[in-house]
Amino acid sequence: IILFLFSFGKKNIAQDCDVPQAFKTLEGNNISAEVQIDGTLFRDKSNPGFRINNLSDSLIATIFVEGLWIGGFDNNGELRLAAGEYNSDFNYDYAAGPIILNNGQMTFDCENFDQLWEVFDYEVQQHIADFADNGIINNAIPNIFGYPGHQNLFFEIFNGFNLPYNSHGLAPFFDNNNDGIYNPAAGDYPLPESVHPEAIPSHLIWGIFNDAGTNHTRSGGEPINAEIHQTVWAFNCENNDILNNSIFASHKIINKGSSPIDSMFVGFWTDMELGCYTDDHLGCIPEMNTYYFYNKDSIDGHLGPECLNDSPTFGDNPPVQAVTFLNQEMDNFIYFGNNIGGVGPIHPPWTPNGYYSYLTGWFSSSGGQPLTYGSDGFGGSQIAKFAFPDHPNDTLGWSMSQVNLPYSDRKSVANIKIGTLQPDESISITKAYAFYQDENLDHLSTVDLVYDNTPALQQMFNTNFESACNFLIDNENIIEEQFIQIFPNPTTDILNIKMENSSLATFSIFDIYGKKVLE
Repeated sequence: IILFLFSFGKKNIAQDCDVPQAFKTLEGNNISAEVQIDGTLFRDKSNPGFRINNLSDSLIATIFVEGLWIGGFDNNGELRLAAGEYNSDFNYDYAAGPIILNNGQMTFDCENFDQLWEVFDYEVQQHIADFADNGIINNAIPNIFGYPGHQNLFFEIFNGFNLPYNSHGLAPFFDNNNDGIYNPAAGDYPLPESVHPEAIPSHLIWGIFNDAGTNHTRSGGEPINAEIHQTVWAFNCENNDILNNSIFASHKIINKGSSPIDSMFVGFWTDMELGCYTDDHLGCIPEMNTYYFYNKDSIDGHLGPECLNDSPTFGDNPPVQAVTFLNQEMDNFIYFGNNIGGVGPIHPPWTPNGYYSYLTGWFSSSGGQPLTYGSDGFGGSQIAKFAFPDHPNDTLGWSMSQVNLPYSDRKSVANIKIGTLQPDESISITKAYAFYQDENLDHLSTVDLVYDNTPALQQMFNTNFESACNFLIDNENIIEEQFIQIFPNPTTDILNIKMENSSLATFSIFDIYGKKVLE
């Protein structure tokens, strides 16, 4: 195996990392989703980032942005909190890259890691077929050989900087020989955790970020010292409409600090945008660990106020967007309005304690007020954990439709109760984002699809998606690309590999016969 180490150097930065800029677009099926590593998903700065591909308007969407919130208390009882929302160069809580510990001190390689790594199904299929042929990789695919799997010896060749050791591993992969090390030359390849090795996603995007590399100018909270590994993927399944209209995201959260984080919650704040964003309603199905968004009326954007900036709408066939926690139990679900600055009883948080109140399922108003059953959920006598938990068509239930709340731009927060996260302990949260639309159903009956299909989606996850789609390798359509020759065994011949014209701009690798194999 060629072991060619080429380093451009590493710059460690302590708690002054810039807001991460990296983003890629997940385009694995009917969903097109913007992926970032700044503590948010589905945001491309100016347009909604969770879009539906098979519609005539390419900008029509169901989610504008989602943000990761984390909160809890250290050994001294001090609140630690980080939140992702509408991040800007001056308001953000997360930095790119891992937390690197040197003798108890934290350093940050945020510049090198301000990027996302991706791989496509045809690349993995080609890689599998290549290795299956004779146990040797003849064509090294950069997205696979440069993937940041644990202790990948090829990482520096393809990325130009060193991959740090991490006791929790890094990007998830299929370990062909079960040695715990990502070695693509031995048949390993990128694969999300809890996914069968034959259930190859059509598109996978991975990145890493933390909340310790910058001051928390978004929430004002003190850092948790959390490192987050984020994996987002999709399946392209012509024989499975549920998977073809869903994407998946996993967040692995590691406590890299020296103190346990107690009374810890992890939440996902969502700015929904079902076409027109002023006529959206929200609800949840606690027993399915699911929350969802649907239209207030039968025509999206026509019966309510005009949408700003002429936002595209779904017209007379409004959909439903659902989100399901697949491996964790949803502890509470709450919402707030768009009345900025603490005006009104149900307003956005603007202090660390306010953010933490929403994480625990309480409103941030007046130092924290519990969610209560009925009406808009504020000021009642019966404390509740889940806002609007009943079907909108249930005339006796509590739903936003039945209480007929006015048109507004609302946000929701769905939360997981972690309890205590010890130093060097991790927790993983995997979610499915499923889109539903049926021209034969109205805006309320479409919610039936969430109730009907979420159990099937959960079952697919529970069985690692093994039989959920036709994942057969199509050898005839594998894209052939010649890259670098990978030899099967280390021999004295590898000493004849030479490098010339090495610089930050370009370098060349030659094989033992003088043939250039990589530039």
